[in-house]
Amino acid sequence: MFFYAKKSKPDAHRLLIKEQSEVSMAGSNENETMVYRSRLTGMRSPLLLSLDERIFTLKDVLYQKLWKVVDKSELHFIKSTGIERLRKDNRNNSISLEKFMERARNFGAGLRKELEGGKTEKEKEKDEKNKRIVVAILLEPRIEWVISYVGSIEENIILVPLQQTDNIERINQVLKNSGASAVITNEKWAEKLKKGSKNIKRIVVTSKGDKKQDGGALLFEKIEEKGANVKEKGREVDPQDVSYILYNKDGTDGTSITHSNAVSVFCSYITMIPNEKAVTEKDRIMIVESMADATAINLINVALYIGCGLILVDSDDGEKLISQMEELKPTIAYFPQAIIRDLSSLMESFIEQLPRMELFAFKRGMNFVRSCIKDGYIPGFSFWDLCFFMHYRILIGGKLRLVYTVGNGQSEVVKKIIEIFGCQVFSTDGPNTCCGAVACGLYGDYQQHKYPSVGPPLPCCEIKLVDYPPHFATSDSPNPQGLLVVRGANVSQFKWNSSYALDSSMEYQPDFSISETEGWVQTNLLASFQPNRTLTVLGSTDSLSYDFIPVTQNNGKTMVSLSLLEGICFQTKLISDIILSYNPTTNSVKATIYPRSYALLQLSKNAKKPFSFAQVSENAFCKTIVYNELWRVLISNGIDYFDFKLSGDSTKQSESRIPFNVVLTNERFTRSSGHYSPDGSPNRLI
Repeated sequence: MFFYAKKSKPDAHRLLIKEQSEVSMAGSNENETMVYRSRLTGMRSPLLLSLDERIFTLKDVLYQKLWKVVDKSELHFIKSTGIERLRKDNRNNSISLEKFMERARNFGAGLRKELEGGKTEKEKEKDEKNKRIVVAILLEPRIEWVISYVGSIEENIILVPLQQTDNIERINQVLKNSGASAVITNEKWAEKLKKGSKNIKRIVVTSKGDKKQDGGALLFEKIEEKGANVKEKGREVDPQDVSYILYNKDGTDGTSITHSNAVSVFCSYITMIPNEKAVTEKDRIMIVESMADATAINLINVALYIGCGLILVDSDDGEKLISQMEELKPTIAYFPQAIIRDLSSLMESFIEQLPRMELFAFKRGMNFVRSCIKDGYIPGFSFWDLCFFMHYRILIGGKLRLVYTVGNGQSEVVKKIIEIFGCQVFSTDGPNTCCGAVACGLYGDYQQHKYPSVGPPLPCCEIKLVDYPPHFATSDSPNPQGLLVVRGANVSQFKWNSSYALDSSMEYQPDFSISETEGWVQTNLLASFQPNRTLTVLGSTDSLSYDFIPVTQNNGKTMVSLSLLEGICFQTKLISDIILSYNPTTNSVKATIYPRSYALLQLSKNAKKPFSFAQVSENAFCKTIVYNELWRVLISNGIDYFDFKLSGDSTKQSESRIPFNVVLTNERFTRSSGHYSPDGSPNRLI
C-alpha cells in the first residue's frame, strides 16, 4: 500500500469536467452558437457581480479588508531581482498592511495635490477635471507599483499600466492617446521620457538618484511626504468610474476598465476555486516579470481582497526564478507564457540528467502520477512522492498549489507542470474589453492537453460565437468556430481617448447600442468551443494574417491557428520554446526555435558530431534532427499539409503543401529579446 496514493477521489466531479458549461438556445440562430455560461452560475441565476453586497468598487475592497485586519497581517514585497542581492539588502522586505495603506494614502493624496497645482478649494469644486486625473505607471515589479495602484484607487485617479520592456515609440503613443499628465517610473525610463515626451507634466522617479531632479521629475518619497500633510484624503468612487486603462499592442486603442468590471473578474477567480482550497490570508501570491499584464492586475486585486501576501519578482529567467521561489515559498503564482515554458524545459533537462537507474525509477513514478491524474486527482503522499516529486516541489518552495498562465498554446507544457509539481494550473485569457479575462480553467481539469482551452466562461459573463466569414463558421463540426461575443459585468462599454482627460464634461460614449445588441459586445478574438464546452482562443482579428495560416484541404480552404500548432510541437523533447510565423508573400511557415541544449548534446555525442550551443544556429546536424522530429510529431497528429524536405528526400515541392522552415537560436525567448510582444504573446513578426 506504500506505493499507492492515500487520495483516491477525483478533485472535481466527473460530470462537471465532462461538460464545464451550461448552454441555452435562447436567442440563438443559424449564424451563431448557443449561449455558454459557467456551471457555477447556471442559466437561471444572475451573473456574478460581487461576493459581498458591500463591495462594488476596488475602494470598497480596501476598506472591507481593513475591517478584518489583524496585527500580524502582512503584505510581502521583494524589492530586488536576485537572491544574493536580497540577502545583502538591509532593508526589511515585508511591510505591514497598516503601514502599506498609510503609504498608499499618502502617495495618492500627494500626487493629486501635485497635479492640481495649488488650486483653491472653490476652484477645485468648480473644476471637474480633478475627478479625471490620468497617471501612467511604467515600472518593473516592485512595491512602488502596488502603492501607486492602491493610492490611485483611494484618490479616484485613473491609472495607465505600461510594460517596462516596451519601446519608447509605443510608450509615447500610449501617453499621447491616454492624456496622462504624469508618469511614475524608474531612473532609466525617466531619462528617455524627458527627451521624447512633451505632453507629460510630471515624472515621478521611484529611486533616489540625482536629487536635483531637473525636467519636472519628482522623487516618489517626496510625493509621499507631501501627501502626509494633507488632512482630508480620499475621494468618493462610483462603480462606473474608470479604475485603469488597458492598451492594445499598437498603443492606439485604450479600453476603460471600471471598478465594477475589475471587481466582477477577481470575484470570479475566487469563486472558481472550491471552498476547501480557497485563497486565504496565509497564501502568498507571486507576480513574475510584469505588473501591467491584465492577469497580474486581477491577481493583485485578489490579494488586496483576501489580505494575503504579495511577492513581486522582476525576472524573465526560469533558472533564477526557481532559486527565488525556493527562498520565498509562494503558494500561488502568475507565470507569463515565456516563463512557464522555460520552467517546464528546465525540469525536463534536470530529469534527463539523472543516473540511468534513477531515471528508470523516475519514469515508473511518472507513470503512477499519470494514472492518478487520468482518474481525476493529483496523488498525495506515496513512495514515489517521497523519492522524487517532493524534492522537485522543494525546488520551488514546496508550497506552490495554484498557477495562473495566459493562453491555450502550451497545453503540453501545462501537463508537465501539473505532473512534476503536483499543482493546479489555470489557463485564462480574454480581450482587454473584458479585463483580459473571459474564461478560466476549472479546478480539477487535467485534460487540457486533450482539449487545449482556457476553460469555461467566468461566472461574471456569458459568451457565444457568431459567424466570421469566410473561414470561421459556427456550423463547423465538431468544434464550432467564430467571433467571440460577450455579455456580463466584466465587459467594458467604451474606449478611452485623451478627450476624456482633457474635458471632463464629456460623457463616456458606449461602443455599442444596448437596445440593438441586448448588451452583447463583439470582441477581437476568434475562438472555438471544445466537446467539453470549454473555450479555445484561436487568434485575433487584428492579426488575422499572421495568427493563422490558410490551408487547402478536401473540404475547402480553412484557417489554422498557429498557437494551437505550437502547442502540438511541444510534444517533442527537443524544444524549449517555439514561435511559428507565416509569410503570406511566400506562403511559407517559419519555426523559430530555442532548443533544449542537453537533449541536443546527447544526440550529438551519440552521433559523434561536434556540438556548441553558442553556434547552434549554424549546426546542420542539430537543425536536421529538430526538423525531422517536428515532422514526426506533426504527422502523428494528422497534420499533413506542410512540405517537409527530409534528409535524402529528392521529391519536388507539392503545390498544395506549405513549405516549413526551421531556424534555431541560442537566445532565450523573452519580451526583452523581442520574441514576445509587450503583452506577453508570441511575436510572430520576427
